[in-house]
Amino acid sequence: MSLEQFVGFETGDLFFFTDLASGAFSTLEDDETGIRHRLYSEVALRVSPYRIIGKRPQKLAERILVAGQINRGSDGFSAYMLGAGIDLSLPGFTVFSFNAYYRKDNYNEGTYQTTIVWDAPFSISGLSGTFQGFGDFYGTDDDGVDIHTQPQLLFNLAEATVQVGIELIYHRNKALSVVSPQALVKVLF
Repeated sequence: MSLEQFVGFETGDLFFFTDLASGAFSTLEDDETGIRHRLYSEVALRVSPYRIIGKRPQKLAERILVAGQINRGSDGFSAYMLGAGIDLSLPGFTVFSFNAYYRKDNYNEGTYQTTIVWDAPFSISGLSGTFQGFGDFYGTDDDGVDIHTQPQLLFNLAEATVQVGIELIYHRNKALSVVSPQALVKVLF
């Protein structure tokens, strides 16, 4: 189960989510951990210096932002990031954002992370929906590039207050390979 919130304001935006997962968790070596519940959260704040001083970037760039992020897991994981973001005005997308960070987590030395976020609404034969998601790419000390993406294909129901569809969880590095499609129901309020 996930709870997420996006708040846009004149000089930037704030996004956060919390995931609660339940199950029989194991290590990479398939040893049971005894853990039955996990909590994971991210908070991302981006602020536009241009908007603060009353200017706007030209043409393709909708906004150029200073970006920061904090990630925390109940298993002791933490990551802190600081960098820059750009929102692009691309045809067919309501959101297309690229962020580049300096990243420090408690498993690796300082490294980079790039994140893309997109939302592309569509309408096909009277059905409306959206293709949205994110992709994170970051360096690790021992496992090469870590790639984590979760594209979602969602269809609107109940006057777009409920969306149903599928999500693909893809997470890969030298030590890990997860490809997990799953059904998804979103309630918007």
